[in-house]
Amino acid sequence: MTKVRPMVRFFAVCADAVLSVPKSMDLLDGWWELHNVLHTVWMPPGVTKNFCVKELFVYAQLTDGVGEYNLGVTVEEADLANPKRNRLMGRSEPSMVRFKDTWEVAEVMVTLFRIPFTRPGQYHFKMMEGGEELSGGSCFLRVMKGETT
Repeated sequence: MTKVRPMVRFFAVCADAVLSVPKSMDLLDGWWELHNVLHTVWMPPGVTKNFCVKELFVYAQLTDGVGEYNLGVTVEEADLANPKRNRLMGRSEPSMVRFKDTWEVAEVMVTLFRIPFTRPGQYHFKMMEGGEELSGGSCFLRVMKGETT
């Protein structure tokens, strides 16, 4: 069987995610509830740099793949003027995903711990496999400084 690299069809950073279990108690029939899907976050009041988030959740739906893959998420501080100056700020533990055929859909939930946001700006979240970003597995989070009182 020829391996086919999966594509990311949905990719979101959120403040919390919960796996809901149906009455049957069969986790295969469960579904993810995403809470506070994020596009912008504000540092606490008075904080303008060196802010660290205890945990963030990244949810992805993947399809069109065949084979077994180790996936992970990286977070970079983005330099929009010069992407070569992006700085790696964190990465997840790898998650194993298996696809029998291209019709399968896999849901992946990744928890990121202690992610530093050193300054206000854009932070780039990427779904990675084998050192390369998966197609569709990218989003930006804007971080704003906390308001001064």
